[in-house]
Amino acid sequence: MTPGGWLGFFGSSPILRLLLAILAADLVKGTFLLLLAALAVRRPLRNHPARAGTAWLACLLALVALPLAWLWLPPLRTIPVPPGDPGRGQSLLALRLLAGGVLPGLGNTSGADAARVSLAGRGLGPGLRVLGSLIEGAWLAGAVLGLARLIEGTRRVRTLAVLPPGPALAALAEEVRSDLGVSRPVRVERSPACGMPFTFGIRVPRIVLPAAASEWPPDRLRAVLLHEMAHVRRRDSLSGWAASLITAVLWFLPPAWVAASRLRAAQERSADEVVLSRGVRAEDYARTLLEIGRSCPGGLVVPGTQSMFGRRGMLKRRIEGILELGEGPGAGAGNRRAAWVLRAFCLAAALSVFTCAAPLGKLEGTWAPEAGSRNPYKYAYPADGKCLAFTPATSSIPSMEGRFKVEKKWSDPDGSTWYRLDARWSVGAYDEASASQNRWFILIRIDPDGTRMESQASTSGFPERLNPSDRWYGTHRKI
Repeated sequence: MTPGGWLGFFGSSPILRLLLAILAADLVKGTFLLLLAALAVRRPLRNHPARAGTAWLACLLALVALPLAWLWLPPLRTIPVPPGDPGRGQSLLALRLLAGGVLPGLGNTSGADAARVSLAGRGLGPGLRVLGSLIEGAWLAGAVLGLARLIEGTRRVRTLAVLPPGPALAALAEEVRSDLGVSRPVRVERSPACGMPFTFGIRVPRIVLPAAASEWPPDRLRAVLLHEMAHVRRRDSLSGWAASLITAVLWFLPPAWVAASRLRAAQERSADEVVLSRGVRAEDYARTLLEIGRSCPGGLVVPGTQSMFGRRGMLKRRIEGILELGEGPGAGAGNRRAAWVLRAFCLAAALSVFTCAAPLGKLEGTWAPEAGSRNPYKYAYPADGKCLAFTPATSSIPSMEGRFKVEKKWSDPDGSTWYRLDARWSVGAYDEASASQNRWFILIRIDPDGTRMESQASTSGFPERLNPSDRWYGTHRKI
């Protein structure tokens, strides 16, 4: 299939256009941000897990923001669309889609591009329409299953049978909460259905421990409570739930799963760092994790919760990380450098989002006056910002040369493209001195098929509308 045919395929449905926006924006810029975060975490943020977690969270949020910025942000740059060559124009459109360019049929797409895609979409064969429906159905099914899993996990935790913590456990939990400076009240509970300690809840945090936790030695209980209370202090349940929501919707996007996994690992490592900073020896804490793992081999771990052991297979990496933190230079070492690295990464993520906008196409081509047009000039736009006027229209020698600037460009619901041009003209070759005395404000409308142009000019400001009865109104056809 030709690039134009693929554009018609993806432009034939709003869901397919949205999926194309996600793929094109996130697979390019999202993957770049993922690699940038990995480099930052590998070196400057290696001994700063809290900041590493913030970097991964910023990466996840950028994966959501990039397609939205592509669809809704105003244009920031210009990319030419070759006139008079629909096939090549569609080929360049396809390349721009993959490189971060225009999204057909949405946002600030030019009317001609949108019309070409819409017409191509209506001409799809039954096989491609079935393929489009299958792609839509597969994405919706995956998203619904992911969201259902998240909702069901939330329901299971909310309806979990719990036991009171007991006086000693409640007193120790209050002491740990005060030590870490957690201002919110935290409910500490025990449950027979809980195999591993975990934290849950956004408005009212809950720390759920195994039923046998009341029999644990005080040192083990304190280490566990320090770890879980660190999650509460950093509101990791909120970011963990957001990560689960994002991966449920973007289940087909590998960068989303990688960023979510790295975020959870950084959150666990950050909570471990808090435990070690409160005087717990790394060897003793690692031994505590092994003992809890042996005594509680399974249990309830659902999306949106912060389990002390994270996901399956994380225990070995956790212990290695704890021992590395215990031998490291300490949380305060390199703080200033890590802070600047994190700021630089967040700035890069923000710039990636705000520069991921649909491009502003150029006004190009040659336009001849229609029969009966009040404006007798033929216009040519040989390059961006340059224009030529010919009179009579059959002449090959321009009578005037000008420069223009696109003040605004937009598309209406009918698919027509509108321009506001600030133009300056000189008789003969362009001369800045004389052109400054011959300034025109022009409102242009180009039909969805890109072949007919209406224009309204004024010397006193931009016209608010097209007025066919005005002497400076004209109609032209593209040649």
